[in-house]
Parts: sequence; structure tokens; C-alpha cells
Amino acid sequence: MPEPKRKKRSMGNDHGSEGSTRMRLFQAAAELFSQKGYTATSVNEIVEAAGVTKPALYYHFGNKEGLYLKMLEEASRDLELEIQQAVATPGDAVTRIRTLCDRLMEMVITHLALVRLMHAMYYGPPQGAPYFDFEAVHQQVLQATVKLVEEGIREGSIRTGDPTDIAWVILGVTSTCMDLQLCHADIAPGREGLQRLLKLIGTGIATSESTARGEDS
Repeated sequence: MPEPKRKKRSMGNDHGSEGSTRMRLFQAAAELFSQKGYTATSVNEIVEAAGVTKPALYYHFGNKEGLYLKMLEEASRDLELEIQQAVATPGDAVTRIRTLCDRLMEMVITHLALVRLMHAMYYGPPQGAPYFDFEAVHQQVLQATVKLVEEGIREGSIRTGDPTDIAWVILGVTSTCMDLQLCHADIAPGREGLQRLLKLIGTGIATSESTARGEDS
């Protein structure tokens, strides 16, 4: 699927050396938090892995808690931007849904450690980390998908049905591909594979004959 033109952001990617320092701290923290957990990761380990000094971390974020929260806040804003741009992509609703799912998959591949951390914190114990509203992040994706499905039903590119049910089917396949990328990258479908699966959802797996039998039963 061709990559639509868009304004891309990279988390922490400010101009100049300060942006580079922030980016290195974000990357180091995401790796360490995802591997060791929030509480078990020390400031010393983060700055050593980032190749910066403690004062640099304190200057930008105040402390480890500030770094953690800022990292997640910027990731959430990046996700929101990707959603907005996918929804605004030219084309019918089906095209924009596939674009949205592609953007989500791309973010997982690009920020693997950060997404792994977010999954661990959302589905697992808090590990002593400060509170972050992961549910709001999840709802952004769901609401955008439901909205696009509703548009598709109105325009006739998606058959009539419960928009939330249809959205869950789409996101179920997308989430499975994302989870495989996190845990079993060797067998993960990747971005191209996800698009094949979404196309399969669009065309359906039942033959007209089996569909007719189902309607008769």
C-alpha cells in the first residue's frame, strides 16, 4: 500500500542538541523500562545508556517520573496526530481505515520498546510507575475506527451493520499483528501482511453459496 504523504513527527525530535538529548533519554528509558520494569530501572542506568549526564535528565524532565510521563505524553500526542492525518487522508472510508491501521503498525515497528512498555503497563501490574491514562490512548483508536466505519456505511463502501462490531473486527486483526510484532517478529505479518488481512476482511471469507446456507438455517 503506498505511503500517503504526511507530516511525520519523531518523539522528542526537537531541533538542535537538546532534541537529540531528549531523544536519547526517551530511547534509553523505553528500552530499560520495558526490560527491567519502572521501579528496577535507576536514573544512573538511564543516563549511562543514553550517553548523557544526570544533570541533563534533571534539566529536561526533573526526575525519572517526569521522564516516564513526558515520554508517554509525547507518544500519545504522536498517536493522536497519526490518527488525525489518517482520518484526513483522501479516499473512501475503507482506504482511510487501512491507512490508519498501517500507521498503527508502523508506530509499533518504529517504537518497539516503547509500545512493549505501554502494553506491559496497560495489561500488567503498575510496577510502581506513576499513573498514566492508557485507556484514553486505546479509546482514541477505537473512536476513530468507529467513526470511519460509520462514514463507510453512509457512503456505501461498507455494508450496513453495527459500527462498533465492525470496528472491533478490524482492530482485532490489527492488534493481533501488532502483538506478533512485539513478541514473535519472526512470524509477524508486518505492514504488508496486515494490509492483506484487512483486504480479506473487506472481501469476506464466506462464499456466496455458504452465505446462502447460513441465511437459510
